[in-house]
Amino acid sequence: MNAITRITSNYDWITLLFFGVICVVWIAKSLYYHRFMEFLQLPFNNKYFSAILKEKNLESSFTLLMLVVQIVSFSLFLWACLQTSIVLPVNEVSSIPFWIILLGVFLFISCKIVLQVLISSVFDIQNYTNEFLYRKLSYLNYSALLILVGGAFSIYNKNLSISALYITFFIGFLVNLVGWLGILKNYQKFILRYLFYFILYLCAFEIAPLLIVGGYLTTK
Repeated sequence: MNAITRITSNYDWITLLFFGVICVVWIAKSLYYHRFMEFLQLPFNNKYFSAILKEKNLESSFTLLMLVVQIVSFSLFLWACLQTSIVLPVNEVSSIPFWIILLGVFLFISCKIVLQVLISSVFDIQNYTNEFLYRKLSYLNYSALLILVGGAFSIYNKNLSISALYITFFIGFLVNLVGWLGILKNYQKFILRYLFYFILYLCAFEIAPLLIVGGYLTTK
């Protein structure tokens, strides 16, 4: 089933944005070549995490560069969804400017990271949660690269289809599912020890925000 295309304005600003993101990826690859190549193999082996955890350098410039890619990629994908009948009724068009979406995604991701770090400090479990959050963030960064490619294909396709966006979303979801399974496997003892708090974490930081954002978008 194809969605009705609503992207009627020129693509100049989108092209510049994609070019900027590609430059960020190029910088990350140039400055951290070996780490970048290991990052590309993330869903298939643990070389990337083994090297990072050995160096104990979780707050690296490479991670920050990829976080920029994640924020822009997710914002573009959400904007593309708002231009189709995935979110809005067929005869409606989104009036939300892209910069509002970008700001919202930035604040959403930033607040989640800050709150999770603060809570881990309160419970004095930083050693575990820092690695846990880093793994989760890495898989989100990886899925952002794939979503960026899928989003570009969807946006520049004259017949923007629901299928293309759904496939892109499914691929991103699958990558993060692999990441979560790896997290559950590697931290099962820690999770079982703090099972109640882990369930609260899932509800408060993973499930609830998605439900709130999804509910907001479907009512607009």
